[in-house]
Amino acid sequence: MENEIVVTNKDKLDVQHKNEHPSYEYRKFEVPKTSEKSKFQIAFYEIPPNKSNYPFHYHLRDEEAFYIIKGKGLLKTCDSEILVQEGDVIVCPPTPQGVHMLTNIMSDENLVYIEFDITHYPEIIKYPNSDKIGIFEEEGKKAFYKSKSTVEYYTDE
Repeated sequence: MENEIVVTNKDKLDVQHKNEHPSYEYRKFEVPKTSEKSKFQIAFYEIPPNKSNYPFHYHLRDEEAFYIIKGKGLLKTCDSEILVQEGDVIVCPPTPQGVHMLTNIMSDENLVYIEFDITHYPEIIKYPNSDKIGIFEEEGKKAFYKSKSTVEYYTDE
């Protein structure tokens, strides 16, 4: 089925549940790609009340866009906090000005949105609040580092 049109329904998608930290939790329903080489990703997310999807971060290569389907959220950016709700579209550029974190501010319902990504590997993601850098070499292969532990180019050569 490589390079064929994909028609599916959210109810038919496998769910990935992430809840590895008290502040962050989501359920992700990823739409299958049209090919292994596709850079376009689509996923539905559900964030429970008073949780965020990911820590405050920005990408250096990947562009992201979100469409809020249901609920209300707080979008933290580099210089503000923006209330988002059903029907809102959020576009995050791959720059430090695109830093973001989305939090469900409802107390009784999930924040539901669809995410559209243009992905590139390798990808670097920066986390300003924790001074971490994530390096994503390929899908599923990632590592995180503290950005202040730098070395000179020829160290240990």
